[in-house]
Amino acid sequence: MPVPYFHLVFTLPHELNAWIARHDRVIYDALFHTAWRALNELSQRKHNGWAGMTAVLHTWGQTLVRHVHLHALVPSGVYRDQGWHSLKKNYFLPVKLLSNRFRGAMVSQLRAAFSEGLLPALSQTEVSRLLNVLMQKPWVVYCKSALEYRSTLVTYLARYSHRIALSNNRFQVWNNDKISLQYRDYRSGKQSLLTLTPQELLRRFLLHVLPRGFMRIRHYGCLSNAIRAKVKKRVDKQLDMNESRAKDGSEKAAESGCSCPACGEHAVMYLGDVSESKVTKRLRILQSWDNGS
Repeated sequence: MPVPYFHLVFTLPHELNAWIARHDRVIYDALFHTAWRALNELSQRKHNGWAGMTAVLHTWGQTLVRHVHLHALVPSGVYRDQGWHSLKKNYFLPVKLLSNRFRGAMVSQLRAAFSEGLLPALSQTEVSRLLNVLMQKPWVVYCKSALEYRSTLVTYLARYSHRIALSNNRFQVWNNDKISLQYRDYRSGKQSLLTLTPQELLRRFLLHVLPRGFMRIRHYGCLSNAIRAKVKKRVDKQLDMNESRAKDGSEKAAESGCSCPACGEHAVMYLGDVSESKVTKRLRILQSWDNGS
């Protein structure tokens, strides 16, 4: 849709990595479901409308260890019965509120999955202990300012939807025993080298092979495949009408060259000039009426 977008990132705590190694499909599905649930529930509560989300799953960090997170592009607005409602803020939802809702939804989803027998490699004690600990920790949800649709969105989304855990330009040194990779150290903000054996490199790379047939790009809400075209058509029509009205108003203001002295608004209608003598005469008439009363 031709509107600004927000970039959100939902990150799972590393304490869940051992569970993911045994039940990756269940936990990846839960991540998609709970991120959308938290986002849409708060959107309806805060903005009284239906949100949209395109999400891409990433499972790696710069050093190829397991770092499961979801990149989400969210339109800067909500869809209501009356049409599209744009948001004028530089954030979609308060990050702390969204983080807490995401944490609660994910923990509830994992408890439900265990009750349904979808996590057979785990014990009741293990599930209860870890989830109780995770409920006491802050979870990370990141939100970046909106990106303009026409100029950057397609390129920006492509960077996340087609990226893999390892690219050729990261290889710096390769011999029989060691392989050195370039990576960005986010703590120092500098480029660093990571040296691994070929076996360790393969082990880390294979951590990020997704389950067979798993959909790593998903669309929700007003961006879902079922209604996206219909919503976009209505949004385009609404935005065209708003643009046309704004254009007409600016043309009238340009023709008149006048503005309201009180508020500075240019969308005013020119009715004509009033001379000082006419204003003075009118005031004298009003004063005579007041004195007579």
